[in-house]
Amino acid sequence: MAVTTGLVAAALLLLALGSLGGCAKGVPDEVPCGNGRLDSGEECDGTNYGGATCESLGRGSGTVTCDEACHLVVDGCTGGTCGNDVIDPGEACDGTNLSGRTCLTEFFTGGDLRCGADCEIDTSGCNNDSCGNGAMNPGEMCDDGNLDDGDGCDAACMIEDGWHCDGAPSVCVQTCGNGALDPTEDCDGANLGGATCQSLGYDSGPVACSATCHYDTTLCVGAPPCGNGVVEGTEECDGANLGGATCTSLGWDSGILSCATDCTHDTSLCAYVTCGNGVIDSGEDCDGALLGSGTCVSEGFPGGGTLGCTSGCSYDTSACVSVTCGNGTIDSGEDCDGGNLDGQTCVGLGYSGGTLACDANCTFDEGGCTSTSVCGNNNVEVGEDCDDGNTTSGDGCDASCHWEQTCGADSVISCNTSISGGAFWLLRFDDDINYMTSCSTNAATGPEDIFSFVSTGTGLASVNLDVAQDGWIPDDLDVYILEGGCNQHLCVDFGDDTGDDNVNFQVTAGQTYYIVVEFDFLGFPPDGDYSLTLNCP
Repeated sequence: MAVTTGLVAAALLLLALGSLGGCAKGVPDEVPCGNGRLDSGEECDGTNYGGATCESLGRGSGTVTCDEACHLVVDGCTGGTCGNDVIDPGEACDGTNLSGRTCLTEFFTGGDLRCGADCEIDTSGCNNDSCGNGAMNPGEMCDDGNLDDGDGCDAACMIEDGWHCDGAPSVCVQTCGNGALDPTEDCDGANLGGATCQSLGYDSGPVACSATCHYDTTLCVGAPPCGNGVVEGTEECDGANLGGATCTSLGWDSGILSCATDCTHDTSLCAYVTCGNGVIDSGEDCDGALLGSGTCVSEGFPGGGTLGCTSGCSYDTSACVSVTCGNGTIDSGEDCDGGNLDGQTCVGLGYSGGTLACDANCTFDEGGCTSTSVCGNNNVEVGEDCDDGNTTSGDGCDASCHWEQTCGADSVISCNTSISGGAFWLLRFDDDINYMTSCSTNAATGPEDIFSFVSTGTGLASVNLDVAQDGWIPDDLDVYILEGGCNQHLCVDFGDDTGDDNVNFQVTAGQTYYIVVEFDFLGFPPDGDYSLTLNCP
């Protein structure tokens, strides 16, 4: 009986130890709010306020406390402006007043935006949950319907080294290891593409190919010089080789990334798109209906009036009034004053005749001017977009001297979306009918793809054209932006760099624009890939 009892006790002890071992290897319990430590998403925990006081939060004096959800409670503070539900100078928000900002305006896909106890925007409740839904969303290079790494499309929906992904849901194929030089690969196995340590800027030694199909120069001898076009060692970029980086991937909203002479990224042309977000940011006079402390009087118009805000977030003083208007003298900022037109006439303003007047704000009143412009006289007159010296339609300028549609859109692209993975072939394009002479003196002459879109907002838009090199043909695409119609004379901006292009341009809500992707024809069919990303305000 004693032996049996001992065996039972031993078995129970082993079961207990096994249970403890299972716990040790299992998923640990989530640490709850209340452990006295500031964890992710917490403003405070118990009496741990993270150094926050009423004074540091801009709420005067008093005592802060912490609630059960680990958020700061400022009911014990008195004074200060933070907490009055009015966004005062130095505050990004106040209470429930977020000035129209949401998780979407902060570049998240959803969630709840809050205003912190310090009247700063709190994005801890926002999320990016579109990755893994099988659809291509802004900021994603791929989406295969899961959040697994190692299948070509990683948990952040970025294409992994040595893979090629296409479509939605993305189908990813492992290219590294097939012995062929595929896009994004420097080499593949024994196929080094003719590269040697010397061609990569070293003195001597054998170059190899890594498991991710990039050059392995660990056995090369001599320091690689910055400027050889290959990103090596501690270099972020080298010449036109940006290492796959863009302004967007580095945390900016848009712009053109380049490489400095020391092989570090030059972000001087990258930009944050803030105008139009309903918040007066650094460098802005105003934003939408928010004018800050500005008035017509503060802007130098003692007569008052109505101050406005332009689409570029600078003050619009066109409706402001100067007290000197009406004294018969043309003072600074005035076109005219009463009957004093400073010798100007309707004809001088481009009309054929009529009576010019001066309005109550001392600006020209052209309502009495008349135009009898003659289409076809080779002069662009009032009411004409163009005048090519004839009244023949079909030559770009129609019989009424307005621009004609000389091209048409192949596809429609929506704002804040990307089109990727599309192979471009010479025979796939339309006939070459679009020469962008109004934008660039280096006009491409190859065939083109044309996309149309209607802007959903007013402000700064951006287009990124990401061109993939096919390894043996130096593919080069240019991108042009047309406004109002598909006609080369309506070109408003362009990008014609070798390789990728980034173009920033102003758009107006409801206006139609055309994006022309032009192949810089080299005499043989291209066979690379490109992706196009459109961001609208």
